[in-house]
Amino acid sequence: EILALVNRPSFNPNLFANGISYPDWERLSSDSDYPLTNRSIQGVYAPGSIFKVVTAIAALEEGVTNKKRKVYCSGTFELADQVFTCWKELGHGSLSFVDGIAHSCNIYFYTIGKELGIERFSKYMHKFGLEEKVGIDLPAEALGTIPSSEWKQREHKQIWFPGDTINLSIGQGYLLLTPLQIHSIICAVTTEGEIYRLHLVKEIISPDGTVVKEVKPEVYRKVDISINTFQIVKEGLRATILKGTGWRANIKELSIAGKTGTAQTPRERPMPGLWDLPLM
Repeated sequence: EILALVNRPSFNPNLFANGISYPDWERLSSDSDYPLTNRSIQGVYAPGSIFKVVTAIAALEEGVTNKKRKVYCSGTFELADQVFTCWKELGHGSLSFVDGIAHSCNIYFYTIGKELGIERFSKYMHKFGLEEKVGIDLPAEALGTIPSSEWKQREHKQIWFPGDTINLSIGQGYLLLTPLQIHSIICAVTTEGEIYRLHLVKEIISPDGTVVKEVKPEVYRKVDISINTFQIVKEGLRATILKGTGWRANIKELSIAGKTGTAQTPRERPMPGLWDLPLM
């Protein structure tokens, strides 16, 4: 059950109560910040480091990495003639899997992402149902872009390059998701495999007080991932709050796990975006 959906910039809905005036409509519809767009369900964005959760799960399930494997982060990752960087310029040094999540180390995820390859990435994006709409009880829900080698050939008439996989491993490049799709990933981790249908309506009541319909929790997708994998990833998400990039969210009275993320999108007009998803 969704308790709140917030959009910024917003507008006064009372303008539409008795029919909106032409000047008001012209002002809203021509605003370059698109206040009429419901970004919660219609916006598509690069998920950035939030997507490292999917990369981590895929790598564990496929045996590419494990809880004890360490990767050395010098701050850069070389692939042919390309150099990919970590957000920490001087590097993190040697990191375990859990610490790789906690400190959101790009180099750790470049390394395991390259070893995974796009075909196995596609397998796990499909497991999470990212190529489908979530199905919230609101109209005009958008659908993100789930890239693959076939998608790139179809849309851009280009082959998939290893560098595309490197970008995908940290939630950038061609990948675009709605906030609802990102929520579904975190929901699956929290419940260890179950994704619940999002809804705003709790119940429909007739004028005489009769309950016409009651909306109950509905699991609409079960993600085929081992419990052990979910538990290891959750350990990394807990460490994110205790000692990693999400330390500001650490509250003594609560046991919180989570993942932070930043991204730039779109390519033509770089705009930094920030995600911060908690699990309690």
